[in-house]
Amino acid sequence: MDITQVEKDNALLIQRFLSEGDQGALNLLFSRYSGKVFAYLYTSLNDRSVASDVMQEGFCKALRSIQEGRYVDTYRFEAWLMRITHNAAMDFYRDRRRTRDLFAESTPSSAFSTSSDYDPERELTLSQSKKNLRRLIQKLPPAQRQVVIMRLYMGLSFQEIATHTDVSINTALGRMRYALLNMRRYAERDNLQLV
Repeated sequence: MDITQVEKDNALLIQRFLSEGDQGALNLLFSRYSGKVFAYLYTSLNDRSVASDVMQEGFCKALRSIQEGRYVDTYRFEAWLMRITHNAAMDFYRDRRRTRDLFAESTPSSAFSTSSDYDPERELTLSQSKKNLRRLIQKLPPAQRQVVIMRLYMGLSFQEIATHTDVSINTALGRMRYALLNMRRYAERDNLQLV
């Protein structure tokens, strides 16, 4: 099947689900892409169980969007579904980072350290640098922020970033370049230090 035929078939399956309540049509639609979605998530998250949970969360969000009429069949379904599951993975990273940050803030590393090489000034500097980096990333335009997060936090290659964001590799590289330039400019303007 060529891409346009697959998209027509996807639209037909969605229509059958919406008009007739055909759960089998929806199951077929999601099973068509589950392997690719899982492979992407597993590559990004490096944990089968977490990848499976995030995939399920992404599929549930996609289902809600379809039921609420927010899916427009002018979208390529595969790209739309990948974007939703990518966003679910980003939510997972944010939640995990918040939990880790909360734990780190409430429990100083010196509490577990028995060595005399604990340096509270270094700990404070490192903590402040991480906060500054997060601040700088949040100031970026959404497209640049997405590339930085996918590269730094998810460890994706630029080819993978280009594929998942539906842009050329040169566009992905360009967004990263401009993101770094913007972050440097923001850091200088706001006098933020990164170690």
